[in-house]
Amino acid sequence: MSTERTVPKIPLENREAVFLVEDGQEWTGERILKLAARIASALPEKSSGHGVVGVSSPSAGFILAGVLAAWKLGRAPLLLDPSLKAEPEAVLKRYPGLAIAADAPGPIPGRTIVTENASASPLDPVWPAGEQVAALFFTSGSTGEAKIVQKTARQLFKQMEAELEWLGVPKDLSLLSLAPPFHIFGFVYGLFLPLQGRGRASFSPKGLPALWIAAMRERRPSLVVGVPFHYRTLAAHTKEPLPESFYFSSGAPLTPDIDAAFKEKTGRAITQGYGSTETGGIAKRVGFGAWHPFPKLEWKIAEEDGRLVVRSPWQEQPSEWHVCDDVVAKEGDGFVLLGRADSVVKVAGKRFSTDEVVTAAQAVPGISEAAAVTYERFGENAVALFAAKAEGSDVDSAKLREALSAKLAPFKVPRTIEVVASLPRLSNGKVDKQKLKSGLPGK
Repeated sequence: MSTERTVPKIPLENREAVFLVEDGQEWTGERILKLAARIASALPEKSSGHGVVGVSSPSAGFILAGVLAAWKLGRAPLLLDPSLKAEPEAVLKRYPGLAIAADAPGPIPGRTIVTENASASPLDPVWPAGEQVAALFFTSGSTGEAKIVQKTARQLFKQMEAELEWLGVPKDLSLLSLAPPFHIFGFVYGLFLPLQGRGRASFSPKGLPALWIAAMRERRPSLVVGVPFHYRTLAAHTKEPLPESFYFSSGAPLTPDIDAAFKEKTGRAITQGYGSTETGGIAKRVGFGAWHPFPKLEWKIAEEDGRLVVRSPWQEQPSEWHVCDDVVAKEGDGFVLLGRADSVVKVAGKRFSTDEVVTAAQAVPGISEAAAVTYERFGENAVALFAAKAEGSDVDSAKLREALSAKLAPFKVPRTIEVVASLPRLSNGKVDKQKLKSGLPGK
């Protein structure tokens, strides 16, 4: 595939064509641009000094219209999760007086509810350019604490150039995003990529696996993007092979049981992407060997603590090295992940990674997934493990403790072990570790 990027003179040049299908509802370019014009006219002319406007909706069509409106006004769109768990306080602190375009009421002041009007004149859209901020996103990182990351136009275009060639994504694609449009994974692949004229997008974000499967069979997308939670759910509900496609997972680690179950049930392999909101894409792999870095990305391992350090043209500061949160080891021409640097905890005077505990738990028959958190108990660190049991499993907390005691050194066996039906999740599919912590002693 050619590395040359062809960006249309204006987004949505073919206004009569269906650009987006969202849970069966069609959005033409004309419909999106009319709503974008409504949003642009509804937002206040002044930007409260920070040049940012909020866009809040579960709808990909509304999100895209809000982004186009912000670009037209020369403002930066901040994409807000409408469920708003950790975001309100961070929003108000960083962007006082923030104007928010929304399609429903919500907890943050400053919302303007905008509805569609078929008689509106369509917006004449523009692209952001260079170092202009194209979008801002919330990311919870590993701690669950919300922070805001911005992406410039240069970063997003450069990332697409590198990733599409390396991933082997068709130039004229049909895309299905299971990830929500207000998170970076869903936005970049579900909206920004098709907006460049690379094909047509569809979203199925309602969390109903029957809808996801129906959309795949009906639309036969050439690219499906989701997080491990989506693939776990698909593997549990799919009865017959799925259509041939490029199935792409990112946003959180994919466990071997999900990969194996999906391949067995659907007949399809999953390509995993590794990166972060701050860095963009770093590497890919199929299966569970080494990760293979993207071309044009430089990487090394920090001598002092073994962390992965990367530098790429699509980072915020292309000339600077970015220190990642993961500890890695070189393998062949790539690397293997050893665990997150912040997962290292000192218990009873000894250090270890809670990732080792999670891996051991997920290898116990009857356990589908697990998550570990650290908390304070009588003034000292302690580890709590929460494990979701597979359907029909009789594993309980006592049996899991016994299994872990046979695999791990005594000081690594978690103080608290709970077997639950399922793990709580954030809207991006990641485990909600703050919620897990909230039920522990002293929380």
